[in-house]
Formats: sequence, structure tokens, C-alpha cells
Amino acid sequence: LYLDVTRFVAEAYLHMHDEETLAAPLLEEIYSQPELATLSQRGRDSLTRAEQDAFTGILLPAMSHADRATLGR
Repeated sequence: LYLDVTRFVAEAYLHMHDEETLAAPLLEEIYSQPELATLSQRGRDSLTRAEQDAFTGILLPAMSHADRATLGR
């Protein structure tokens, strides 16, 4: 089990690294910040209420107080 969890975490970090170093710069080249914000909002809006609640339940405990204060704006 320990090795499975370790592998999962390592693969998640590699995925996040690729998103931040490969995908994000490319998207920022193609789209303006307002366009990216719109795309992000459209993605969130496509989730059902149950899906939104599930994500919130996972993400909220890991968020800083400052980040939590920006929710709903």
C-alpha cells in the first residue's frame, strides 16, 4: 500500500509539473487572462452541484484562510 500511495503522489506531482511548465505557458500564449478566467469559470459551471460539493470537500481543508476568503467573489 505504501508503495502504491508513493507512486500515486509522485505521478500527481509530475502531472502538476507538466501543467505548470508546459501547458500553462502555452495557454497563456494563446489566450488572454480574461479569456482564461472565462474558460475556467465555464469548466466549473459545467459541474453538477454534487460534483462541486465533492471538490469543495477535498479542496477547502487544504486552502489557506486568505484563499478561502476569495471564494464566492
